[in-house]
Amino acid sequence: MKFLINGRVRFVVLLAVALAAVAVVSAGAAPRGANGQITFARFNQTLGDTQVYVVNPDGSGQRLVQAPTDTGEFPRWFSDGAHIATCCPLPGGGSWIINPDDGTSRIVDGQ
Repeated sequence: MKFLINGRVRFVVLLAVALAAVAVVSAGAAPRGANGQITFARFNQTLGDTQVYVVNPDGSGQRLVQAPTDTGEFPRWFSDGAHIATCCPLPGGGSWIINPDDGTSRIVDGQ
């Protein structure tokens, strides 16, 4: 009986950890780039636009990597960790590829 209770407790703890991990990932922060930084998007109500940022895992070093234009939704690091891709609300879809080092970007056609 003691084993069964311990098994249930272990299951509940693992389930809670898994749900917490899903909540963190779905909160808008993307997995880390090659430099360990996290990318995220923030809506600027004053400008009426979304901006892309990078930040260190401890919260320090936050900086804007893209000027405010309609290009910064759902940022994700490329597998090489050197560039960020974002969804684009343009007709026909597409994505923007951003260089976080200098903020330059280019569109990749979604059609």
